[in-house]
Order: sequence, then structure tokens, then C-alpha cells
Amino acid sequence: MTERIGSKRSAVQNGGTEPTLQKCLDELETIESDLRALTDGLSGTGLRWRPGSGAWSILHCMEHVNRTTEVYLPNIDAAIERGRRRKTIGGKFSRGTLLGSWRILSLEPPVKRRFKAPKTFQPLPDPDRDAVGNFVRLRSELRERIGRSSGLDLGRIRLSSPAMKILRVSLGQAFRVLAAHDRRHLWQAHNVKRNEAFPGGES
Repeated sequence: MTERIGSKRSAVQNGGTEPTLQKCLDELETIESDLRALTDGLSGTGLRWRPGSGAWSILHCMEHVNRTTEVYLPNIDAAIERGRRRKTIGGKFSRGTLLGSWRILSLEPPVKRRFKAPKTFQPLPDPDRDAVGNFVRLRSELRERIGRSSGLDLGRIRLSSPAMKILRVSLGQAFRVLAAHDRRHLWQAHNVKRNEAFPGGES
């Protein structure tokens, strides 16, 4: 059973939220709703079930996106700090890098092109069930970063992808890359659950 997520939260506690940042928050809200639909009521057997040798279970999918987010967060923190220090404020969300835009599109489901996960992002052979709770916790940490990005120019501040150093994305694109990556592997996990041999079962 996943932790219940509250109603939509604002990136800024006092006053309004920039529409661009609210879009990032809305995406997280939808992702967490999808996670609940995927995992609520599933047994440990269902969460760990794999459709074939070498294939990922639902928990493998969750641990993979968790590892990816955890590695991204320090780069995001450094970008926010750099933006504050250099007073890189204002701007529009639409700006970013061409490679960043390509990366977002390449990750979105339904999956048309598969990528081998870098070793750093590979899930453990037998992931712990805490991977689901950690997914929720890490999305809360992303909300905190989105809040700290308020007022910054999300298009001009750049950072490198931890998976591919030559891939430079804007701060705004970094949030969107992680959201697209979540959707990609939630789609994969739903396909595991839809398999006719999936055991399912209540917790």
C-alpha cells in the first residue's frame, strides 16, 4: 500500500505559484496518482513478479527511477544554488537545450526506443518493497527543489545529465526529464501487471 498523497501542493507557500512550476507539480501529482493505481492492494509476490528471465518486476522499475532521481538531485541542487548566486532570474520555461527537448521526447511512453540503463541506475537483483515508499519520498524532495526554483530563469540555468555528461539540459528540462522517466517506467510496470500470468493478490 503506498503512502497516501494529499491534495495538489503549491511550489510557493505564500503567494502564487509560477505557471511553469505549477506544471511540474501537476505532473508529479499525476505520476503519484498513477503509482497508487498501479500498486494499491498488490502483494509482495505481485510487486516482485517478473514476466521472464532478465525482465524487470514492478519493484525493479521503482528502484531504477529512484536511483536515477537520487543521482540527479545533487546536480539540481548545484544548479539552483548557482542560479541564486548569479541572480539568474526571470525568463520563460519554454527555453532550454535542443538535446534536452530530444531527451524528454525520447523517454515518453509508449516506448518506441529502448535504452540500456547505466550501471549507476541499475536496480538491485532483489529490490526491497521500500522502493515504493521511497518513490513517494523522492517526489516530495523534488517538490522541495521546485519550490526553491521559484523566480529563477528555468531556461538559462543549465546542468549536465548524470547519465551522459555531454547532455546539457536546462533546470526546467531537468524536472521534465525526471517526470518523463517516471512515466516511462510506470508504463513498463503497468505492462508487467497486465501480463496474463501476473499473480496479483492482496497485501
